[in-house]
Amino acid sequence: MKIATTTAEILPHLGTDFVNATRFYKGTGFRYLDFSFYRAVTQPDHPLMRDDWREAIQAVKKFSDEEGFIWVQAHLPACKLIEEGKDLGLEACLRAIEACGILGIENAVIHSSFGEGDFRYPQDEAAYIEANKPFFRALIPAMEKYGVNVLLENSCEVNTRGLYFPMTGADLNRMIEALDHPRFGACWDVGHANIQGLSHREELVTLGKNLKAVHIHDNNGQKDQHKPPFDGTMDFDDFMQGLIDIGFEGPFTFEVDGYLTFRPQKDEKPLSAVPLAVKHASVKALYETGCAMLAAYGIQGE
Repeated sequence: MKIATTTAEILPHLGTDFVNATRFYKGTGFRYLDFSFYRAVTQPDHPLMRDDWREAIQAVKKFSDEEGFIWVQAHLPACKLIEEGKDLGLEACLRAIEACGILGIENAVIHSSFGEGDFRYPQDEAAYIEANKPFFRALIPAMEKYGVNVLLENSCEVNTRGLYFPMTGADLNRMIEALDHPRFGACWDVGHANIQGLSHREELVTLGKNLKAVHIHDNNGQKDQHKPPFDGTMDFDDFMQGLIDIGFEGPFTFEVDGYLTFRPQKDEKPLSAVPLAVKHASVKALYETGCAMLAAYGIQGE
C-alpha cells in the first residue's frame, strides 16, 4: 500500500514555495504525497490565486517527475460554499481541480459548508445538503474534464459546535447520494472520528465503495490535534481492520500537520521556531511509523 503524507505539514515552514516544499521530502522515505491547497483563499499571495498559478503547478510537476515524487491525493481550499465569498471559493476550487489534473491527482478532499447558516446537527441535514448542492454541481464540469473525484470529509461535533456537518459514514453516504454523480466520494478522517467516539471499522464498512481516501492522525479524544499515531487515544487496530474488511486500495495518507508546528522565528532567536532538520527527522519517523502499522497487518508499505 502506498504511504503518503500531506504537504500541509511543511508548507507553513517554507512559505508557499511548492517546489521547495516537495524537495523537503527527499530522504524522508515518502515518495507519495498529498498536495494541500487548504490555505489558498486565506493565505495572502498564495500561488494558486495569482495570475501565474499554472506555471507554479507546472514547476512542481517538472520537479516531481525528475525526483520521483508522485502526487496521489489533494486537499481543496477551505472556503465559503453558500454565503458571501463563495465565488472566490469556487474559483479557488476550480483552479485546484485543474491543478490536480496537471499533477495526475485523481482524488481531492473538500470540506463541505462549515459554519455557514444555522443548520443544526442532525435535524437540518436535508436543508444543509440542498444549500451545498449549487457549489458542488458547479465543480462537476471541471471534475469530468480533469478526471478528478471530489471527496467529502467527516468532522466531529467538537469542531462544528452543534452545526451540521457530515459526521458518520451514513451521513457521508446520504450526501454523496444526493449529489448524484459518480465522481463524488468520501474521505474518512480518523482523528475527527476519534473525537466523535465512533468505531472506525463500523463506519468504514458503512462507507464501503464510497471510501476513496483517508486522513490519518491522532489526538486525545477531546480536540482536533493532528498528532502522529500513538501520541493519542486512537484505536488504530479498529481502523486497520476496517480498511481490510472493505478491501481499501487507496493510499495510507497521513495528515499530521499539528506536530512540531510552525511558529515564525522571533528576533533571530534560533530556537523560537522548530529547526527544519528536526522537522525533517519527524517526517522520516512518520514514514517509518506507517511502514510499521501496515507490516503489523501483513501489508507491504511503499
